Amino acid sequence: MTSADTAPALTEEAFLDIVRGNVEDLDAYHGQLVEDTVDGLLTVRTRYLLSDAMDRPRVKDLAAMLVYSIIDYAFPRSVIAAAKATDADTGMTRETAKLFRKARDLFVKLDKTGEGGELLLFLLTESLLRIPQVLCKMRLKTSGGVHYHGCDGLHMTVDPTTSNLCVYWGEAKMYADYSSAISSCLDSLKGFLLGDGGSGSVQERDIDLLSDHLDLDDEVLESALVDYLDPSHPKFRQLEYRGACFVGFDADAYPSGAKERTSEEVRALLATQAPQWTKSVQRCATSRELSPFVIDLFCLPFPSVASFRNAFLHELMHQ
Repeated sequence: MTSADTAPALTEEAFLDIVRGNVEDLDAYHGQLVEDTVDGLLTVRTRYLLSDAMDRPRVKDLAAMLVYSIIDYAFPRSVIAAAKATDADTGMTRETAKLFRKARDLFVKLDKTGEGGELLLFLLTESLLRIPQVLCKMRLKTSGGVHYHGCDGLHMTVDPTTSNLCVYWGEAKMYADYSSAISSCLDSLKGFLLGDGGSGSVQERDIDLLSDHLDLDDEVLESALVDYLDPSHPKFRQLEYRGACFVGFDADAYPSGAKERTSEEVRALLATQAPQWTKSVQRCATSRELSPFVIDLFCLPFPSVASFRNAFLHELMHQ
């Protein structure tokens, strides 16, 4: 009897069972502005930062929330489950606290770091798209002082219509200029979607990493995935590549200095600007020959991406 005969069926529900978080967690910090689907495959979701009672964009609060999520981003589910089990036995929180410190040490402490954007992509993909992360790339870094060389995230689910196993290559970019952020993001994604998948390709490298480090704390799901990740198995032909992207950039709609705007005024102004961002994404995707691929792209305009980076680093170092 072959492994194809004995392997458990792979379903969308199996991946939904391991998804973490919910969209309500995000909706306290940034809300949905507009969602556009282009040509049935490219979906652009533009969100915007919410304000506090004094109409101040919640940049620092968002940064703090992201730092509270670093354990989930940096460690496989089984490692987190083991720490929680030990803490439950002892009545302490020591092992979970250790994970937080280890996770914090993995992040880059550079002013230009984009890891806050990568964390946002992780949360949006899990909590809003309901597609779980399957490879914790932070643990593969050689040093907390460098960025991981590869995609910014790897998520996976099953398409209930085709039964294909869909691998979402994640890319996150933050620039002051929206055009630069979108172009850089899709340039990076192109390498993962358009490569031939052959020996030495970026797809082969990350699929190999996924096979070697597969840890979903679910033996049945892991067993079902094995054949799909094996290039010599017929089920490998059902491995479909997709994209999940996050772009952050500056927008002058937010209040600053003497410029006062309410949250509703900010939302209305950003809504008038959103169509140009969607058109830019569409143009970039078409020019890079990415139109045949399913891509989910999140746009989040900031008062200043530099200020957001600084806020994230401050929270990372002081929590």
